[in-house]
Amino acid sequence: HTFFLDQSFAQQLMGMGLTPRSEVLRKRVTIIEGTTPESLSSKKGSQALELIRLRFGNDITIGIQYTTIITDLCPNLHIHDFRVNSLYDLLQNHYKIPISRIDQSVSAVLSDEWHRNLLKIRDAAPLLRVHTTAYLDNKDPIETSTSYYRADRYEFSISQNY
Repeated sequence: HTFFLDQSFAQQLMGMGLTPRSEVLRKRVTIIEGTTPESLSSKKGSQALELIRLRFGNDITIGIQYTTIITDLCPNLHIHDFRVNSLYDLLQNHYKIPISRIDQSVSAVLSDEWHRNLLKIRDAAPLLRVHTTAYLDNKDPIETSTSYYRADRYEFSISQNY
């Protein structure tokens, strides 16, 4: 299966004929501090939501996502059920927040024991680590995530128009 980085996780899976679902390992309202992801450092003091989700396609473990979202423009984001709701869908359609740019970087890492257990893989298998940061029209960051995907099942592909 090929993932396209310009689509949400849910869109990608549905496009492949798979049913997306998430298991929420952590959902916590927090404040952006010095220890939060560097891409959100300009938002220090802002309210945020921290999400850690195990991601599935047709009940097959695909990856784990660590996400931090600035919630100034999306109050009560934490009340939504992230087992079934797509974060990007909520931001764009429920809160009407236009995301104008998403920066992404992809690298390969060896899985550690924590990720091997969660993703049900043996040995130190390679994982695809994907960092994303989403920006608003005014260039303010609104969301950042680090995802670890099983490299034995998925590859990433980028298509750009010029």
